[in-house]
Amino acid sequence: MSGLFIRKKALTESLRGAKQYKEEVLTEINHEGKTSTRTINTVGNKGNEPPFIKLFIDDIARMYQLPSETPLLELIRLLNWDNQIILNSAIKRQIISRVGYKSVAVLNNYLSKCVSKGVFRLIDTGIYEANPELFGRGSWPEIKNKRLDEFWLKINYDEMGNKTISSSLANKIIGE
Repeated sequence: MSGLFIRKKALTESLRGAKQYKEEVLTEINHEGKTSTRTINTVGNKGNEPPFIKLFIDDIARMYQLPSETPLLELIRLLNWDNQIILNSAIKRQIISRVGYKSVAVLNNYLSKCVSKGVFRLIDTGIYEANPELFGRGSWPEIKNKRLDEFWLKINYDEMGNKTISSSLANKIIGE
C-alpha cells in the first residue's frame, strides 16, 4: 500500500480566570493500521476583551457625538422587552452614583442629547424608547418590525486595532 494516513483531531478549550486552556488530541493511523496518539496542551491569555455590548456602546457614543458612553451603557442595561427605558427619580439617582455625575440635572442633559441625536425617543415623562436601529431587546421579528427604514452600521478594524465607523444614519444624525 502506498500511504494511507488518517489523522483525527479533537480540540477542547476552556476559560478559567484570565487563562485559556487548550488541549488537542491527535490520533494518527498509518497505512499498516498502527495507531498513535499524542496530546498537546497549551495555556495562553484570553486577552482583555471588553464585553460585546461595551464595544458597540463605545462606537455608538462616538458616532452620535455623545460626551461619554458610560451613562449610555447604564441606560441600556435598563431596556425592557418593549424597547423602553423607564426612569424615575430613584433610578436616576442610582445611575448618577454609578457614573459619577454630581446631579440628576447632568443626567437629564445627557438624556436630552440622546433624544436630540436620535438615540432615544421621549415617549412620556420618564419613558424613553431606544432607537430600534441601534438597540433591541425581545424577539427578532418584533425588533425587525420596529425598524421603519433599512439601516446598517459597519465597523471595520485594521491590523493596528483602529476603527472606522460608517452608518446609513450617520449623515442624517451627525451631519446636522
